[in-house]
Amino acid sequence: MITLTIDRNEYPDAEAAYELGKLYVSDFRTVFKSMYPHEKQFTKLELHEPDKNDGQVYPHWHLLLDWKRQVDFVAVASMWRMGRVKVQRVENDGYDYLFKYVSKSVEDLPDWLKKRRVVRAWYASKGFFLHRPRPAKEVNDGSRDSSASRSGDLVNCGLRLPAVADYSSP
Repeated sequence: MITLTIDRNEYPDAEAAYELGKLYVSDFRTVFKSMYPHEKQFTKLELHEPDKNDGQVYPHWHLLLDWKRQVDFVAVASMWRMGRVKVQRVENDGYDYLFKYVSKSVEDLPDWLKKRRVVRAWYASKGFFLHRPRPAKEVNDGSRDSSASRSGDLVNCGLRLPAVADYSSP
């Protein structure tokens, strides 16, 4: 897991930092993938507590990457241009806690975020949540609608997706 934070001294306005940060997170993912090829990734926007001095609420991002080998921290840190980088290895038994952590809801949203029509709070690459074998194709004998069995596929496999914060309303 990689956490990307913003240096408040370099970016004193939280809203402007968010706008620039969105672009830099995308750049970061692209550069990281070129150095450490992987297929699956998950990115989650989170907000810090309001600053004690000025009350601003700054964003930060968590990236879960399907990369199981060591990375060069100095190289990874140089990929992020806006502040600090924290790299943590997540063991298999830590994923439950991690998803609970990154999927927690947010109580008070800053005004600069409330005024937006769309906020991409999270992004998951194709297949990120699906770690299961594909079901065998059923033969349609006419007694059962095969589209119904496909539509219930995720429910029937027991996959439980984490709750995702709704940034559209407070």
